[in-house]
Amino acid sequence: MALDQRSTQLLQLLLKKEAPVSILELSKSLRVSRRTIYYNLEKVNDWLKDNKLDQVQQVKSVGIFITTSTKKKIPELLKLNSDIQYEYTAHERQKLILILLFTSHEPIYVKDLITVTKASRNSCLNDLKAIKQQSKQYRLEINYERSSGYYIHGPEFELRKWFVNAFTFQKDNDFSTELMSLWKEANPSLLETVEHNVQLLQVLQNDLDVQLNPESIEELTWHIAFFLERMKLGEYVFLTKDEKQALENNRAYKGAELLSQELFNSNQLSVPEDEIYYLTIFLLSLRSLSDSPMSTVNGLEDVVRKMVIDFQRYACIEFEHFRAVEENLLIHIRPAFYRLKYGISAKNPLTKSIKEKYGDVFELTKKVLPHLERFVGAAINDDEAAYITMHFGGWMRKEGSQPAARKHALIVCSSGIGTSQILKSQLETLFSTLDFEVVTSIEESKTKADLIFTTVSLQKQMLPTFHVNAILNDVEKERLLTNVNRLLHQKESSSRTGQLNEILQAIEKHADIHNEKQLLEEIEYILSNKQLKIKELYKPMLNEIIDKSSIQIVDNVSSWQEAVEMASAPLLDNNSISQSYVDAMISNIVELGPYVIIAPQVAIPHARPEKGVNRLSMSLLKLNEPIAFSEEERHQASLLFVLAATDNETHLKALSQLTTMLSEEENIEKLRQSEDVTDIQVLIDKYSN
Repeated sequence: MALDQRSTQLLQLLLKKEAPVSILELSKSLRVSRRTIYYNLEKVNDWLKDNKLDQVQQVKSVGIFITTSTKKKIPELLKLNSDIQYEYTAHERQKLILILLFTSHEPIYVKDLITVTKASRNSCLNDLKAIKQQSKQYRLEINYERSSGYYIHGPEFELRKWFVNAFTFQKDNDFSTELMSLWKEANPSLLETVEHNVQLLQVLQNDLDVQLNPESIEELTWHIAFFLERMKLGEYVFLTKDEKQALENNRAYKGAELLSQELFNSNQLSVPEDEIYYLTIFLLSLRSLSDSPMSTVNGLEDVVRKMVIDFQRYACIEFEHFRAVEENLLIHIRPAFYRLKYGISAKNPLTKSIKEKYGDVFELTKKVLPHLERFVGAAINDDEAAYITMHFGGWMRKEGSQPAARKHALIVCSSGIGTSQILKSQLETLFSTLDFEVVTSIEESKTKADLIFTTVSLQKQMLPTFHVNAILNDVEKERLLTNVNRLLHQKESSSRTGQLNEILQAIEKHADIHNEKQLLEEIEYILSNKQLKIKELYKPMLNEIIDKSSIQIVDNVSSWQEAVEMASAPLLDNNSISQSYVDAMISNIVELGPYVIIAPQVAIPHARPEKGVNRLSMSLLKLNEPIAFSEEERHQASLLFVLAATDNETHLKALSQLTTMLSEEENIEKLRQSEDVTDIQVLIDKYSN
């Protein structure tokens, strides 16, 4: 029987699992419904049965798995079975067509597209139509001539940009491998070129004394291979005089000169100097893992400072290590500046997870991005925004979190500082008995480790090694808790021997046992996999932290200090805050200025939790006559929301709902015109969901 693509993906995923895996985890990994998993599981079992192999096994309440003996036979059968029907999605078909258009040296006709995509003529024509639409974003055209078939026409700079943004080449990804194979058909020496590029970039890092993100470097090696192909065809990029002047006064340009010399000599190329500047752009756009910048951008530090200040303002928090937050964000923003300026997309595989797991922080981050967008003159997409969110989220979790020093664990993560911090903070929350050290490779470790958590593939290690995603969902957390705790507390297993025998004796009374050893192993597995429920931090809604008793309507006050004191009164009365917190809010405004004004006529006074917050709460003072926080008219406020937060996170959901409510001018006007506390509460309730 034929095994379709989705069923094959499920089978391949099960082959990689060392322990039973739940249907829920499989559905999340493959991003399909549980119903689809069950449907494809039936197909897999039919295929296994046809090939006289054990069907997928199940351990109740734990998950499903493939037996070891079957695992050994499946890979060869998958190779031999030519009847496996791969059905590409429209997106995948368009990628296949694009790689042909970019790399083939032969005329391309519809019959070639049909052969490559295994799709119908109509599907291929629809895909071409979609690709033509995409080409307009880059000021390019997909043309057709009878003698030369389909081809891309337009500015070389834009053509290369489209290639860079369209493709991600990962050796451990099946579809990427197919794209590489198609490209290799047109360029048989492709892999040798890429390997040579890897070696040159490794030498370059040493020469420039910088540490670049390994994944970004791997991507660049493929991009350079494409650039070289274009140059061999006599297709070059050209930059303006001003652009070249801006690029030449930094270490990256010197690195590009060294790299170009090696590349051009080894490929016997004589090319315009503009290509050196072009390589400089890509070196500057690489994400860095060190604080040694390859360039400086005048004014960028001020932009980053404004972003951090505004993030504090919108999130109503104060970073204890403000300067460190600023410096680390600058490390990320420098390459992001060049990506944005030259239209190079940041490919972030974690964007969807970030938006789902850290939605509040993501929305707050988007509010501070206009500073960078105005500076660069370009819009920031969600992938880039997610990287910045990871930075802020990592620091919010990091501050004040100290793990117990009992065992030492390495976190091997090459995705950058923000990603490492988020993963570290999650692991610290799960395992209070571990100290963590973040490294990009095992060799970097400065201390003796007891176990390893890694987001990348590692050669076989003597230490226990756990492969994890940078953002863990609840299922992954539970599985990790189970397996790590079992490792850390192995002595407990001996005490279960008696319990196992008792269970076995009870089963013998009511059933025949055909394989006692296998049964004992499965019972042991169930007993060791205690259901450890993960309790996510509860974030109350807006109307849970502010109610009628905390809302006041007053005609006027004599000063902004009196306004803050009056707005705080309900929270003092119910013991949510102490007087020291009110004093701290006033001191902050005196010292930092009217930073609490977050929108026209709206202020949110706040201070650090340790200044006197007893519980998460909020109050509202509505003034019929606005009060001035400075001499400037834009610093007047008639709505004062006092926020008393207990940490950097718990208040974010309520704050997000408040921000949504205040983002509509008509709601601010409704609040200002309200004469009854009940009307205000009704509006707050409307946005608390």
